[in-house]
Amino acid sequence: YFGIQHECWPKDLREDEEEVIYRIVQESITNANRHGKAAHILITLTEENNWLKIIIKDDGTGCENPVKGFGLRHMQERLMLLHGALAYEGHGGFTIKAAIPLNRGDVYNDKNNDSG
Repeated sequence: YFGIQHECWPKDLREDEEEVIYRIVQESITNANRHGKAAHILITLTEENNWLKIIIKDDGTGCENPVKGFGLRHMQERLMLLHGALAYEGHGGFTIKAAIPLNRGDVYNDKNNDSG
């Protein structure tokens, strides 16, 4: 069973941002099934203070000391390219928390358009 909760989908996401979101959700679902043997996965998307927050929680076996394998490293690398962050924990199932800053383009555009 997959559940998805969201307030609203952020406006004007760039293609690279959408790709990172898709890959994080995809890898999280794969890990929940393959490693955690989860029966339920809840995906929550919220927008808060110009950050898109993604929480993916499953009811699988979890693990006390998660080892950052290829999947978690790859998620972190993709998020770093967007100046985002990744956190995870293995208590009571497994939870992945990802955050992506929104509206970064405005800051970069202002610097690029400065004829100073």
